[in-house]
Amino acid sequence: ARLLARCGRVRSRIVARKTTVRRIPVSEYAPFLDAHHLWGATKAKYGYGLFLAAPSPSISVDGSSSSGGSIPGGDVSCQLVAVATFSARRRVTRAGIVHSSHELLRVCCARDGAVVGGISKLVRAFVRAHAPDDLVTVVDRDWGDADGWHG
Repeated sequence: ARLLARCGRVRSRIVARKTTVRRIPVSEYAPFLDAHHLWGATKAKYGYGLFLAAPSPSISVDGSSSSGGSIPGGDVSCQLVAVATFSARRRVTRAGIVHSSHELLRVCCARDGAVVGGISKLVRAFVRAHAPDDLVTVVDRDWGDADGWHG
């Protein structure tokens, strides 16, 4: 899936403005990451998901077709299309000043799909909710030079 995405051969391309973002529990993000992320799920303090209203059959967490799930607390049938997970707050001292820092641990879209602007929307929702002084992540440079990750 990752190689197809690098070649621009994804089955569905979604724009983030057509999605809604909300915090999701481990019971929602862990199966999604296990099914769609190269390294699977990891322990995280916070999980956020992007949801798309699903008028057609959706792709489930195991990659098979389904009729979509429903957002808890809502009655619109929606499909989880992207997930981001974040660490708990860490106090980091730099130049004698204490900073509130979080780490972006995992980000992924549903297999064979892409969400244009999805990472920005997920990170923005996290920053609005938790107001960290900074947000760090690790980039696997085997997949690119990380040009899109500037502060």
